[in-house]
Amino acid sequence: MIERLFLGLLFALVAAAPTAGDPDPGRGLGGTGHTMDDGGSGIGGTGYQPSGDGRGIGGTGIVGTISAFGSIWVNGVEVDYPADQTVSLYDRPATGKDLRVGQVVSVEAESHGDRLVARSIEVRHAVVGPVESVDARRGIMNVLGQRVRMPAEDPLSKTLRPGHWVSVSGLREPKGVIVASLLEQPPRGVGAFVRGEVERVDARGVIIGGHRYRLPPGTDPSTIPGGVDLTVYGEPEGDGLTPTRLREGWLLPFDGRVRNFLVEGFMDTRGRRIGALS
Repeated sequence: MIERLFLGLLFALVAAAPTAGDPDPGRGLGGTGHTMDDGGSGIGGTGYQPSGDGRGIGGTGIVGTISAFGSIWVNGVEVDYPADQTVSLYDRPATGKDLRVGQVVSVEAESHGDRLVARSIEVRHAVVGPVESVDARRGIMNVLGQRVRMPAEDPLSKTLRPGHWVSVSGLREPKGVIVASLLEQPPRGVGAFVRGEVERVDARGVIIGGHRYRLPPGTDPSTIPGGVDLTVYGEPEGDGLTPTRLREGWLLPFDGRVRNFLVEGFMDTRGRRIGALS
């Protein structure tokens, strides 16, 4: 039996130029066709294809938010997966039954005739841990030093209080704020972590989403490249973490394993940032 996973990807909405009085001129949502040889100037609903003939790699990498299940097409992208598909969730094996609308996922898929079929699915939480503060009026909360814009329609947005643990799925705005698409209560045994693009790294730690996190003892900061997708695991401490380990992810999405990729994310007004890759 083949079930279908539908991803809302590549919104063809280009960020408008900022206007006078705009409190956040960097805001804008769009899918980007980012190419390695043109300086990343692609805008709109396009896809990436690396330069060269692509020999030795194949398939499609997709990063985006699950928007629906069932016989519905969303932005022209549909991915099938078998009923026994293994899913990576909280770094643990799970199944397709654990997928939820609103989760941000990373999918590697390959073509089968005119269909795309997943060969791997990973759920990508931006932050998991205790809530530090909630500003219900503005719809903003802080989790492990990360600012999160809460989805108004999510039931947990109305009940979360400082000290409650939460798993946040969402994409980052160019300034690092996580725009949550789904809030969940993590299962027992899941530890705290923050995941995102390394904005800067030095002897004092790494900056992710505008917040600095210390490195685990013995970590050489020179071994962590800027721009890498990094997960910092640890014990909650004040507005951050006491780090215990790191997991380094992509510099190039999907580490070059696929020939094409489709990405959903926020862009700044120059189309320079892809929020889904953090």
